Amino acid sequence: MALRERLGLGSVELGLLSKPCCRTRYGRGQRAVKQGLALQTLNQSCRRQPRAREQISCQAFDAAARPGFGTSSSFSPSLPGRNDQAQQTGNLQAAIAKLKAVVSANERLLVVAASTLIMSISHTSLRPVLPMYAKGFGVGAAAVGMTVSVYAMGRLLMNLPAGMLADHYGRKPLLVWGPLVTAIGMLGCGLSRTFTHLLVARFVTGMGSALQMSGSQLFLADISQPHNRARSLGTNHAASQVGSLVGPAIGGYLADASGLRAPFTMTGAAALLAAFLHQPARQRRRLLVKTRQLFRNADFWAIAAVNAVMFATANGGRSTLMPLLAVSDFGLNTTLLGLLFAGMGLISLMGTMPASWVADKLGRKWTIVPSCVGLAAALALMGATGNPHIFMAAAVLYACSNACIGATPAAYAADVMPSNISGFALGIYRCAGDIGLMVGPALLGFVADLTTVQTALQANAIALAVVVTYFGLCAHETRHLRQKPQPLKAA
Repeated sequence: MALRERLGLGSVELGLLSKPCCRTRYGRGQRAVKQGLALQTLNQSCRRQPRAREQISCQAFDAAARPGFGTSSSFSPSLPGRNDQAQQTGNLQAAIAKLKAVVSANERLLVVAASTLIMSISHTSLRPVLPMYAKGFGVGAAAVGMTVSVYAMGRLLMNLPAGMLADHYGRKPLLVWGPLVTAIGMLGCGLSRTFTHLLVARFVTGMGSALQMSGSQLFLADISQPHNRARSLGTNHAASQVGSLVGPAIGGYLADASGLRAPFTMTGAAALLAAFLHQPARQRRRLLVKTRQLFRNADFWAIAAVNAVMFATANGGRSTLMPLLAVSDFGLNTTLLGLLFAGMGLISLMGTMPASWVADKLGRKWTIVPSCVGLAAALALMGATGNPHIFMAAAVLYACSNACIGATPAAYAADVMPSNISGFALGIYRCAGDIGLMVGPALLGFVADLTTVQTALQANAIALAVVVTYFGLCAHETRHLRQKPQPLKAA
């Protein structure tokens, strides 16, 4: 009654204050604080809907609009700060509700990204462990390298069948069976008693990786539209990069704490967890054998060539030649080298989503061509300089260029591949990358043995420049920028 007399509220105003929305939103705290916050809510509603103002007396409305109205001092001086606490609680609840809405709207995208994150951690956690584990079987360095080669061979041989299975049975089986096969391979590695068993288990692990990656990329290409496809695939790519950053640390810790076999067991269990995530379903699609339109698609083969040379550069120029040059010519120790690669990985992670936004808004070629030119320039600069500071600057340029390209090549491939055989086409696209992964390091190493590491880096830069020049001149920009954006599908 005192509040009614003080503000001049009538029965209509009190009725508005007692509406369920006000009672629900401010159901906690002191009565005076609740009423003050409720009037603030009515004030905001009246500003949005002028007609509602007629229902509130001018005196009550002006009171609600006064600065500081609704604070605890306005009604209850003995309760200082209680209104601020209520406002903070309301803001926190609103932020949580907004976060829940974003998660709900992008549930399928986040589930696939979570699966990719777990799988990336599972694979990369073996990097500091696998060489020592393999040498425990009494084999030499060449045999240790075979553990990586058979993994890449498993991926290469499974890419095309995985795409065809996705076209025929849908995407979800790959998202389930990929982690399951990976878990079997991981556990097989940990339980191996001979080196041959280890190689077989690594081959199985590569097959599981091909299944999961093919399923995730195809699914995200399906649920996205051309004007947001780079960001959807970029989210998945960012999840993979996060796993690559934290995975080696987890694997090294597990090996130190529980032995060299422990990382295989734990990562196998993590892959099983990825298999049992609530994977989204997609409609089954029939595979059409008409592949002439794919083989005649010059844009698709141009981006496949870019993908191949990118994988060759990443695993040959960056992961093989750069460390050799840094240690032999510039005297970097393993700690500094590790910090350098960690910093490059962090830069790539930070630039993935902005680059994806640019690719969606301006076009794919706007990121692919300049990024590849930057990569080629960085490699050429590394091969030409003898100054360690310039070498470090070239490494930063390489990381920034790599960050700018992100998942854009995969988005371009999804744009230009025929929709009726998208799984088959993605299998060929991924095969091109894995061929570059297998051939690039060996070929660049052969050039380095015949000449020098610097010459091999410059040869890598020339090859990359030639391929991206062909892509820039012959490939067409996707037409999504000239299309009217349609409502986004729930991702």
